[in-house]
Amino acid sequence: LNTPEGLDGEQLNILVLGIDRSAQGGDMAAGSSNDSQSNDGNTDMIMYVQLDFVNDEVRMLQIPRNIMVTTDYDVSHNYQINNVARTQGSDGNNNYDALRQLIYDQFGLYTDGYVAIRLEALVELVDLLGPIQIYVPDEITYTDKYGNPTSHLDQGLQWMDGATAEFFLRARETYTQGDIQRLNVQRYFYSAMFARLRDMTVWDIAKILPVVMNYMETDLSVSKMVSAAVSLLTVSSDHIMLCQVPVYMGQLYYPIGVEYPNDVVVVARQETADLLNTYFRTPETQLTADQLNVCDNAIDLGNRSPTDPNVQYMGSLNEEVVTAAGEDGTEIDPNATYDLPTATATPAPDASGADSGSSDPSSADDAA
Repeated sequence: LNTPEGLDGEQLNILVLGIDRSAQGGDMAAGSSNDSQSNDGNTDMIMYVQLDFVNDEVRMLQIPRNIMVTTDYDVSHNYQINNVARTQGSDGNNNYDALRQLIYDQFGLYTDGYVAIRLEALVELVDLLGPIQIYVPDEITYTDKYGNPTSHLDQGLQWMDGATAEFFLRARETYTQGDIQRLNVQRYFYSAMFARLRDMTVWDIAKILPVVMNYMETDLSVSKMVSAAVSLLTVSSDHIMLCQVPVYMGQLYYPIGVEYPNDVVVVARQETADLLNTYFRTPETQLTADQLNVCDNAIDLGNRSPTDPNVQYMGSLNEEVVTAAGEDGTEIDPNATYDLPTATATPAPDASGADSGSSDPSSADDAA
């Protein structure tokens, strides 16, 4: 389950989880009418983070929350990945090791541990650091049953406090691709947080640690947590990669034949195998599509095409934010250090995750 011997000094692989518990309530609170798919206590944000100490790279894999992972109700009560830890837990506590095991069994991804953070932590963290300036790629408007706007964010650079950032992170009903598009939008929050944290001193970090630790559960040692923090804050932004598991989506329901089935997405087996082999595996840990134990045969997928893994680098996101500010005449957050791409584009990795020497910035996307 852990990173294999021989790689454990070269990589640190962490499962980062966001727990769906809201401190703010209102339109976007767990279980609210405007976000009926939310379920208090579910792991609705799942990200696999690989820290590569050899190549000074960070790779982040976003795992959609409603991936179908089982046909057994005892494994996940909604058959989706976001309810595994809750189903396997007891006494109101989530079993994150069960989720780690499932991700290893189905995707063949090693994890050295987990970090689980409740949504309240993000709200308080933004209020502690902020307000924070976040780029909103598309206007977001929620309305009540009479069509009256209840929550709204304009397109462009916006200053957000904790409650507003929560709305931004949770909103999905206005997107044509729902949760998949929300994963892409959430990257602008990561970009803004990284930019703010990069300009912090040791004393600033010490100030926010009590807030984070109060809401965080982890089985990682302090030394590994420090290694992760140093890597995230010191590696160049054009060596921080984000992508997402390709899936089939659109009116796929399970169980079949019941009155209220779950709306699920299904892992695209071949495309996922290619993505993981290209960016996350060494030659010794490569797996074929047939070796993935994903749950993709319980529903007729028809002639659907998989979603794009959307491989992006943090530097390009930062560049987009800075460019948008210039076009709008908006002053960039003076307390944020936006690390822009270097003159030499990030090379596309080969199957081992090492640099291939290519200078074509589009080749990384092509490889996926």
